[in-house]
Amino acid sequence: MKKRVISLILTCALLVGMLPVWALAAYQRAQPEIWDGTVADSYAGGSGTESDPYLIANGAQLAKFAQAVNTYTFGNKYAALTNDIYLNDTSDWQSWDENTAPKNHWTPIGNVTNTFRGQLDGRGYAIRGVYINLPEQEKVGLFGVIRKLDSWTNVLNLSLEESLIIGKENVGGIAGFARLSNAGRNSTIANCHNGATVQGVNRVGGILGGVEDTLYVDITIDKSSNSGTINGDYETGGIAGYCDVFQIKNCYNVGTITGEHDIGGIAGLAHKSVSDCWNLGNVFGRTKNVGGIAGAIIARQSPSPSVAIERCFNAGAVCGGYDVGGITGYMTAHYGIGIRSNVTNCYNIGTVTATKKAAGIVATTANTVRLNGVYNAGTVQGEPVAMLSASARLNYSCYL
Repeated sequence: MKKRVISLILTCALLVGMLPVWALAAYQRAQPEIWDGTVADSYAGGSGTESDPYLIANGAQLAKFAQAVNTYTFGNKYAALTNDIYLNDTSDWQSWDENTAPKNHWTPIGNVTNTFRGQLDGRGYAIRGVYINLPEQEKVGLFGVIRKLDSWTNVLNLSLEESLIIGKENVGGIAGFARLSNAGRNSTIANCHNGATVQGVNRVGGILGGVEDTLYVDITIDKSSNSGTINGDYETGGIAGYCDVFQIKNCYNVGTITGEHDIGGIAGLAHKSVSDCWNLGNVFGRTKNVGGIAGAIIARQSPSPSVAIERCFNAGAVCGGYDVGGITGYMTAHYGIGIRSNVTNCYNIGTVTATKKAAGIVATTANTVRLNGVYNAGTVQGEPVAMLSASARLNYSCYL
């Protein structure tokens, strides 16, 4: 018996030894390198220029990048990922909460004093295992505060996965807050995805929490998406929470969005345009202004008085107290000649449920709001209202 056991051990050892080198290397590559909490002395390569960005291959190098931004030594430089980066073991990430934390806590990249003014290109890679638990802090996300000073995109081609981000106000998966910059040099986030759970109180979004409250910030979120669970109280959306003079285009949400009021599958509260977006996620608001695309969309008087939702559709369940719509719960335009809000070429097939004021497209409108080429094929439950209020103007191809 003893000889047989020894023989089996020797046979197994021989078989392991016969494995090809590429198979062993592939196995080793499959084991993620988890950040040990240290800060690297150098990047994996690069000089920080557009043609030769700093290369970030692991958690320690990402920490070096964050430290440089947060001490204002990074400047207007470029960086790029070369691998998926694991900041924690993510095998149990869905059990993380305020009281159950993994080994490493992450500090947001960029703050009010030292904003992120450069570019990070994820090159299609993901950052995983981010844990941020700052329930009393504002401007929280993988990036805290971003601000563009040239004609580039701040963050692009990046995914955030298997992560938990908790903050108070202006909380986002990719970035918490975007600051005012010079005219024509405002921030852009493109081709990014959030799969993290994001929690906050006000202005909470899967990609971006909110922006500086001014008439002259022009932010764009393009070709980005959310599959994470987003929880907030006010102004909460799958892509962005608060959108002031702000464009969202070519984006989608499949995550669950919950909050109190101004809750939307794409945007919580928007003051500019949402175009070519769609929502499949369930959207729940406990009180008012709940929509499959935007919770509320309100035109500002200047500099872009007209707002629009164009070429969007909702197929998710939308549920709230009142002012609940398949596309938006509440929409209004400022008084004035040529100042209007439009919903164009949009449709809803999701179920809309409310205690009162429920509609397939728009529940409540004010001033001059026009609907063009829209339709609803979803079930409206509760106290239904007309697709739009008496002050709105119906142009064509609209039916309940």
